[in-house]
Amino acid sequence: MKKFLINLLFFSLFSLVFYVTALLLSGKFLPTYLSGNLSGRNVILAKDGSARRFIQAKKHDIVDVLILGSSHACRSYDVRLFEEAGLTAYTLGSSSQPLSHSLRIYKKYVNTFSPRILIIDVYPVLLNASNTESILNTLPLFYEDEEFIYKAFCETYDIRLLHSLFYYKIFGDIKSIDDKLGKGDTYIRNGYVENNNTVKKLKDYPLSELMIDDNNIRSLREIVNDAKERGIHVFLFNSPLPMKRYESYINSVKINQLLSSIATYYDYNEAVKLGDSYFYDEGHINQKGVNLYCDWVLKRLKKRVIND
Repeated sequence: MKKFLINLLFFSLFSLVFYVTALLLSGKFLPTYLSGNLSGRNVILAKDGSARRFIQAKKHDIVDVLILGSSHACRSYDVRLFEEAGLTAYTLGSSSQPLSHSLRIYKKYVNTFSPRILIIDVYPVLLNASNTESILNTLPLFYEDEEFIYKAFCETYDIRLLHSLFYYKIFGDIKSIDDKLGKGDTYIRNGYVENNNTVKKLKDYPLSELMIDDNNIRSLREIVNDAKERGIHVFLFNSPLPMKRYESYINSVKINQLLSSIATYYDYNEAVKLGDSYFYDEGHINQKGVNLYCDWVLKRLKKRVIND
């Protein structure tokens, strides 16, 4: 029996070493599509400029306006237009960023930027999203922040996060992250991504009901409550979507009522219907659309805050 237990122990240790070694080597040398439950290669998978955005954020000073949210946050709010209105701004948006991930980013950077205005771009499609994809996308940037990753893993328990964390602890190098942009994209300082393309044709969408994850709503409330305690003015915005897409969501009224109960909320799609020429893909406005939208946003900020 004793010999069996000793053999079992050695076998377990050997299996663990072999498993971790194979995991690291697969992440280092195998093509991405063969790496299985592992995000490696020091690559930001989404082409959204996140490496530049979050690395710059570490060295940034305070701003008037901090912007959180998904890719809509970094592609719909032109920091240059805010500056023309007399407001310094920085966007910490990232691809597929659900509100639960926005909460961790907010807590990590709110003291760095000490904003007096917080804009949270609430993309209704992501109200039911989990953290996993957004975390994996930014993991090459945050793997050294143990508290950040621990809380993320405790919410997801996704094996890909654990595997990828092993990889980055050995091979991670923030200075060498591959951070590409999409076709037609130009990265602008302070986190904004400009695109002047125009979509050729927007598709039709079947009617659907958007689901809501309570964890995302709790996270949003936590951000809002903390910001208000700090004296920060909080605004929730739903930035422009193609009308065919927006009108396919049968519970938009219910979602708007929920968000309005949490903080000052504006849904641009209920106020203005932008044509196809203002979009460069199925979900994002081009620079022509951004110019219109930011003017609309700044008027509401001016009415509520700037003149106070």
